[in-house]
Amino acid sequence: MNQLQAMRVFLKVVELKSFSLAGEQLGISRPAVTRSIAMLEEHFNVRLLHRSTHNVSVTEAGEAYVDGVRDVLEKLDEVEAEVNRTVREPKGTLRIAAPTSFSVTDLAPMLADYRRRYPEVRLEVSLLDSHVDMVEGRFDACFVADPRVASATLVSRALSPITPVMVASPDYLSRAGVPGEMADLAGHDLLALAETGRQTLTLATPSGTERMEYEPALAATSSVLVREAALAHMGIAVVPEDLVRDDLSQGRLRRVLTHCAVQTPQRQMSILYSGRRHLSAKVRSFIEFAVAYFRERHHHADMSTPPFAAEPV
Repeated sequence: MNQLQAMRVFLKVVELKSFSLAGEQLGISRPAVTRSIAMLEEHFNVRLLHRSTHNVSVTEAGEAYVDGVRDVLEKLDEVEAEVNRTVREPKGTLRIAAPTSFSVTDLAPMLADYRRRYPEVRLEVSLLDSHVDMVEGRFDACFVADPRVASATLVSRALSPITPVMVASPDYLSRAGVPGEMADLAGHDLLALAETGRQTLTLATPSGTERMEYEPALAATSSVLVREAALAHMGIAVVPEDLVRDDLSQGRLRRVLTHCAVQTPQRQMSILYSGRRHLSAKVRSFIEFAVAYFRERHHHADMSTPPFAAEPV
């Protein structure tokens, strides 16, 4: 029997002045009570209780021990109660990492909805467009555009597909011309989500899959900057559709080669977190909320999206 349990047994014996009654209330045998008291007395090398056939009383050393034990156990009970409440009820600080582009589109509305439901959770958000180290960054959850970064110790859950589109500003198209087919792109400035070097663009066209290599007029590691460059009339950009949905609907950007589809490796926005066991209430609630939020969002999008029609050029 550990020392904390022995301390609880000691207080119960002092309270009831009986080994037998203490054992009954604690659900242990009288010999177990005796062993607990003996362990404490051996630990301190001093007698804590006087025993007789019909009476139990506290020694001077036992009196000094009672108050200290009571303070320790009361504090421990408070800590355990707080931990249990944290496990049951979402509260505390939740540390999140996300790509900048995700923060521009979907993240803030979702966080606002989450906070309305769980107001005791405080949110700390880091925007990172590079590789995220969850351990080093002490993040509870990370939004990533490439779920392959998950490891044996991390769980990845899909949230939403990332659909690339090719766009440009009306001013740029008016100046440089509107491409009618893939070959026409060779005469245009192309803006790429990439670090450096030559890039490959793959399009699914009515006649099949076509590819071209090109040197970007601008290469950036953030799709937010690529979008801003397109809005600044720098060229034709390939960006996530969600990022430019409002720009397209309000005419700030226009789709290019609407009869083609940009082909990229399958990408989706996912959420990463540590293994499923022993998750705190705040992390578990956030993961489940995020998954449900995007599931509902895409359900409504599927119900409201009309059949595709090419935009006029």
